[in-house]
Amino acid sequence: MHLRLGSSTDLAAWPDAAFDKVYGVHVTYFWRAPQRDVHEVARVLRPDGLLVLGYWPDGSPPPRTKVAELEARLAAAGLRAIRSARPRDAEAALAWTAARR
Repeated sequence: MHLRLGSSTDLAAWPDAAFDKVYGVHVTYFWRAPQRDVHEVARVLRPDGLLVLGYWPDGSPPPRTKVAELEARLAAAGLRAIRSARPRDAEAALAWTAARR
C-alpha cells in the first residue's frame, strides 16, 4: 500500500482512471465546491469503478448531506447505477450512497 495525502478538490497527482474504488466517510460536508470534488473523484475512477460515500443524511443533526442533491451531483458527473440507503432513524445511522463510473 502506498499512502499519499490529498484532497478531492484536486486529485491531479493521480491520472485519469487510476482507482478501482473510492471510499469516503464524512467527507461531503467539507466540499466547498461539491460538483468540482465529485468530478475529480469520477475522473480518477476506472470505467465501472465504484464510489461509496457514508454521511449523515438530511434530517440528521448537523452536519448533514442532502441525499437527493448528492445523487444529482453524482449523475451530473457522469456516474451511474446510483443507489442510496437511508437509515430509518436518521439520528442513529449513516446514509450510504454508491455509484459506478
